[in-house]
Amino acid sequence: MGILSFFMTLGDVPRGIIVILTFITTIATQASMWVIFVKAGLPGWVSLIPIVNNYYLFEIATGEGFSCFLLFLPIISWIVYVKMLYCLQEAFGASGSFYWGLLLLPGIFFPLLAFSRTYYDGPYRDFI
Repeated sequence: MGILSFFMTLGDVPRGIIVILTFITTIATQASMWVIFVKAGLPGWVSLIPIVNNYYLFEIATGEGFSCFLLFLPIISWIVYVKMLYCLQEAFGASGSFYWGLLLLPGIFFPLLAFSRTYYDGPYRDFI
């Protein structure tokens, strides 16, 4: 059984499937973040460093990288992240409804944003 036996036993098939789907979604999201960073003119490896990737994602979306430190504030972080996703879809020229996909299904819509024909227009300056 190989790698599947590591994640599941005979009675835990649904849990193993969920773990494998989560792993695949994580890899797809990381690969798409790499492509998003390259589209914006940054090196792709920056997307792999935990705090630094948030700084540069805010830099790509809003032009204000230090706004990422607002993510450390408990309730404000939700508002800041939602606004950053809106600015990200505007920076890539995606449609307004694409924002809801980024918010509700990021594992699907980040790869769509990365591998679609959208191009980076520059940061959306209307952040706060």
